[in-house]
Amino acid sequence: MNKFFLKPQWNVAVVGDGRLAQLIIQVIKLTCSNVTCFGKHENKLQSLVQSGIKIKLGIESTDEQLFDLVVEATGSNSGFTDTMKLFKTTWNCCFKIYNCIRENLDLTPTIINEITLIGSDVDCLNQQ
Repeated sequence: MNKFFLKPQWNVAVVGDGRLAQLIIQVIKLTCSNVTCFGKHENKLQSLVQSGIKIKLGIESTDEQLFDLVVEATGSNSGFTDTMKLFKTTWNCCFKIYNCIRENLDLTPTIINEITLIGSDVDCLNQQ
């Protein structure tokens, strides 16, 4: 089992706005005060504002390379690709996958940027 500990000073992004993403955000918020949720559904994102979570509709170029920890909770290949853009490139980062999508998944950015994949479904990346 891989473990890592959240650091209060981390800038954290969660990509996805579904129920699992919102649950993950509430847990991370207990330790890290600087949490941003990126999603596609404005109505889902609005429910997070009351909890003090920053929300963004989509990912823009100004969001790239700002985050110490990024949690991918979309379950889609495009979500994974977008998530890779958010990591800081100055140090080894952690990444949480909750759903493994195998079709055309380009893991090149994880190697180039030395991103550590952590999550319950990471083992399925080796089963091709």
